[in-house]
Amino acid sequence: MSLHWVSLFIAISATSLGQFFYKLFFQKKNTLFVILAVSLFISVPLFSYYALQEIDINIVYMSTAVTHILVIFLSKMFLNEQIQLEKMYAVLVVFFGMIVYFFL
Repeated sequence: MSLHWVSLFIAISATSLGQFFYKLFFQKKNTLFVILAVSLFISVPLFSYYALQEIDINIVYMSTAVTHILVIFLSKMFLNEQIQLEKMYAVLVVFFGMIVYFFL
């Protein structure tokens, strides 16, 4: 696996974790969480830029849709948020949209 793909994975993970820590900040009111969120958000362009050196922009851009799915499931697992039916429909639309885009 190329380091460019690893860099894309890190960018997606950092975006998801940044959003998760930002949500956590609003629940716990601990400034450590907002510092973590901002730090992760600052790192994302660096990893995305490196990924774009070898991976087409359309693949990198479409891959960022995974962040919405990851944040929903992180919130469910660690914040005990309820996943409403509308969110599940949205996850399915994003998931199937990515499958259609990448494989068809």
